[in-house]
Amino acid sequence: MTLTINLPLPDRGLLPNTVCHWAKKARLKKTAREEAKRAMFTAMQKIEAEVWTVKKCTLHAYFKTKRHWDTNAVNSSFKHYEDGIADAVRQDDNTFRYGETERYTDTKNPRLEILIEIEILV
Repeated sequence: MTLTINLPLPDRGLLPNTVCHWAKKARLKKTAREEAKRAMFTAMQKIEAEVWTVKKCTLHAYFKTKRHWDTNAVNSSFKHYEDGIADAVRQDDNTFRYGETERYTDTKNPRLEILIEIEILV
């Protein structure tokens, strides 16, 4: 089974090479983590099984212009969303596998679409 959650693109302050005040960066990290946690709780309501685990996450990044972030920047700024997903499912994020990160252009709705494959255990 695959769950899809849509989140806004991570703030530029979460990019690995961005320099900003530590307090601002801490707020951005906390906000991203909480957004992902809430989105995952909403997506988990569709799962009817009681025992399941996250197997794989695939990222689809939709940017406003054709000038995209590089794949490493997308993956590293996703870290705080990943932590929020792990918090929601109470699973260590070291057990997640990752698919290929894909980048697209969507001028009307830039976003980060996360496809989460789950394995039902019982």
